[in-house]
Amino acid sequence: MENKRAYNLSAALVTDAEKKFLNKPCKGSWYNGLFVLVLLVFLGGVLFIQAQSEERRTIIHDSFDTYTDNQWPDAYWIAATNMPGITNSKVMVLTNNTPSLVLQLYGVEGGCRGAMAYRYHAFSRNFSIEFDVRNGTQELSGCRPERGVVQMRKGTFRLNPARNLLSFFHNGLVLMEGNLVGDYQPGRWHRVRIRYSREDTNVVLTAWLDGKALGSHQTTIADAAVEDALDHIELAAYEGSAWFDNVSITDEGSVTNTLVETFDVYTERRWPYGDWVRDANAHQTANSKVIVSEKSVVSQALQLYGPTGGCEKAVAYRPCAFPGTFYVEFDVCNGTEELSGCDPRRAVIKMRQGTFQNNASRSLIEFAQDGRVLLHGTGVGNYQPGQWHRVRLKYDRKGTQLNLTAWLDGLMLGTVQTTIADLAAEQGLDHLELGVNEGTAWFDNLSVMEAIPYPTTLSETFESYTIGKQPVPNWIMEANAFDTTNNTIIAVSEGTSGKALKLYGIVGGCWGALAYRSCAFPRVFYLDVDIYNGTEVLSGCHPQRAAIEMREGTAWSNPNRFLIEFNHDGKVRLAGKDVGDYQAGRWYRVRIKYERMDPMLNLTLWMDGQYVGTNLVEIFDTSVEDRLNHIELAAQEGTAIFDNLRIIDGTVSPRLNTMPKLQNNVAEFEVDAQIPGNYQIESSTNLVDWVPFMSFQSAGTNFIFRDNQVPAYPQRFYRLRSQ
Repeated sequence: MENKRAYNLSAALVTDAEKKFLNKPCKGSWYNGLFVLVLLVFLGGVLFIQAQSEERRTIIHDSFDTYTDNQWPDAYWIAATNMPGITNSKVMVLTNNTPSLVLQLYGVEGGCRGAMAYRYHAFSRNFSIEFDVRNGTQELSGCRPERGVVQMRKGTFRLNPARNLLSFFHNGLVLMEGNLVGDYQPGRWHRVRIRYSREDTNVVLTAWLDGKALGSHQTTIADAAVEDALDHIELAAYEGSAWFDNVSITDEGSVTNTLVETFDVYTERRWPYGDWVRDANAHQTANSKVIVSEKSVVSQALQLYGPTGGCEKAVAYRPCAFPGTFYVEFDVCNGTEELSGCDPRRAVIKMRQGTFQNNASRSLIEFAQDGRVLLHGTGVGNYQPGQWHRVRLKYDRKGTQLNLTAWLDGLMLGTVQTTIADLAAEQGLDHLELGVNEGTAWFDNLSVMEAIPYPTTLSETFESYTIGKQPVPNWIMEANAFDTTNNTIIAVSEGTSGKALKLYGIVGGCWGALAYRSCAFPRVFYLDVDIYNGTEVLSGCHPQRAAIEMREGTAWSNPNRFLIEFNHDGKVRLAGKDVGDYQAGRWYRVRIKYERMDPMLNLTLWMDGQYVGTNLVEIFDTSVEDRLNHIELAAQEGTAIFDNLRIIDGTVSPRLNTMPKLQNNVAEFEVDAQIPGNYQIESSTNLVDWVPFMSFQSAGTNFIFRDNQVPAYPQRFYRLRSQ
């Protein structure tokens, strides 16, 4: 048997077929991204899957855009070593003209013929769409004086039903389904984010422009069947010009399906055939096509400089209360200087106790002079000096075991495990450190986010059972599972768990092995499990290896719902439909999303973090579906081994998010309390002593909180607590 592998489902996992992330030169390109809830990784013209098993609560977010140019950001960051002046270490403005392929659309001026582009997408009930947009400056006088428009559409015809998400009107106003939510500037690029949240008969739309919350709009769904049928994203210019780039659609459930489109894989001056369908004036490719655009973006970043050839580093500290599991995300550009000092590394990110270099610390990531990316001193990948990279780190501490995982431009580099020698010292680390050992490095769009696990309705690792015995009384065995010799708890060689459940169905017969466990199934849930299929040659009446079902009760003749089957011919079936292939004799990490929308049921499958397929089936009797109350693991024929089973409730979100923005001594938060209930905002000047600031009751919606009494010093920190 192959050694079992542990797959990190909180990672953005990218296949070899996906395109390379577009590198951005330090002084030639800049992307001032919006990282409010979920990081979106932009890859050229492809569909990839980002699967995550937890929500993220922001602890620190800093875009460096609120500080004074050419000054040290002393409102939050503490300088250390090589910092007496601001000559080489400071906040600086970067103005860049970025050549990029974008989609240009043009609607006839003074007329009624716009230009539309459609792309298929299976929308979930809760998603976000993000995009860059630049609206033209023409004078509009037609019947629909709107520049850029983004909608959900049924099919690819402009008269079909649609749901308006956002429109940019001729007078500089931004409207959402006809409701004013803000304003924009024609002729410049804006970064837009829209959240679509559907519950029962209502849809709530929320929009952000360049990171600033515009507002929300709630509307009643007139016809649920029509809303269900919306299956294309529409980009449009109803009159005049509009340019679109970096379009992403993100499922905000615990598995994130991200459609990512940068338009960089298409041919210049041509329509983006293959993915996008055009309509109306978009057929006139003289004005509607993919073009090269100079995207002028102004942003501030933190520059740090350590003198080359020496031993004096540049370090910036910021207080941070680190939880046991968290993410750090940031943009970084390392300089191109030749290094020859006593510690020739460029950018280094650490956790530090206090603000003194000799205090205890934990290195998170280092960029070596030879182009390697290091975790705990181990090379896990390569970077390019002089190019901007988007970095993501996961710190996951369980007792004295620590796993560090790194991603670079959306590609997972790897995980390094180490043992913590002094747990008390590790828990005493209370500052985030940005540093440069030698040369120059720039940092931007920094976030530290706590990972909050989703609630589970079932978690089973089989660790509590005895090897060679059956997993009773939690599991009820049936059919050939009564064979206690071949259907037992076994030891597995490697992975996150040392024990697993082996089931064996009679080869060449009709007598499978079944194991049931009581389980409450939410209307939306995610099933995670490790599965190993044996290599026997199957010839019986049920020639499937591993199978998982939902069952009423504990008898094989009772009503059931097939979720997944591994067929004898190497095909994987999702609710009876072939959706992909597998190999016998190896482990797979499987994730299934069950989304019930009576009378329909949508099932989605991932294996080893990669999207496999979806099957939409009809629920013929909802009362039968309601009675399914056991999970069934089965080996229909031959051997199947199961481990690390978990069912995650997809209907409840533990997200409590705060996004602070400080300007002119006013703290502004977008408070995202998604679970209805009572909450309290607390403040602190030292991250230790917390004082109640205000209490409120949330119905599960956003609101803006402002503190107009923020002192210049000491700093004031905030947190959101449920009551």
